Amino acid sequence: MVDIIRANTAHFSPLFARKTPSKPISDPDKLLSYAAWYYGRYAPPLAKLRIKLLLKAATPSLAEEVFVRFSTYVSDVRNLESKIASQAVSGKPRAKVSASLLRKGFDSEDVRTSMENELSFSDWSIRKPAIDKRLSTFAAKGKSNAAVLAQIRAEYPEFRDRLPDYVREMYPCDGEILSEFHSVPNVLEFSSQEKNKARDRLLRAGFAYADIAALFRDSGE
Repeated sequence: MVDIIRANTAHFSPLFARKTPSKPISDPDKLLSYAAWYYGRYAPPLAKLRIKLLLKAATPSLAEEVFVRFSTYVSDVRNLESKIASQAVSGKPRAKVSASLLRKGFDSEDVRTSMENELSFSDWSIRKPAIDKRLSTFAAKGKSNAAVLAQIRAEYPEFRDRLPDYVREMYPCDGEILSEFHSVPNVLEFSSQEKNKARDRLLRAGFAYADIAALFRDSGE
């Protein structure tokens, strides 16, 4: 049974793929200490902890005994609430938080419910620093207002009605971004083919065709 578990759970984590000790743990207290250490370090779903104990214990019955003892002190819901609160306060987008927890093996309904109950996701004062950081990243990449607004609203849907005005206030206008091309030596002294590629890239970034055309006209094309 344990061999079957090893064969079918190696994909969960690199830890499960490592070679287990040659001498399995037979002392219940030592196995309980191991469970506490592992849970404290990785905070996994209880289902994964159960598998880890099966791989470490001398017998399946010992693993189950220790798992039952340990699981009376912890719960996936409390674990999720702690993880989600931390990620929400750090500003991580809701969809990325959810995807990460599901990849770790947490129950989808527990994840959904816990995330709905986390009020920090909808607190502008808490999430604003992360949004400002994203705007700075977009500006450094020369993204257009339209592209930035679309992406930031997808990442922070809880503020989708507030973000258009905020982006217009805090993010450079398209004219300012396009004007940066004039400050780079020779950047507009391309061949016709290269200019066409530049136009296509700017269009994909969400800039209006009229603004792009004006940019190249101003360059003396």
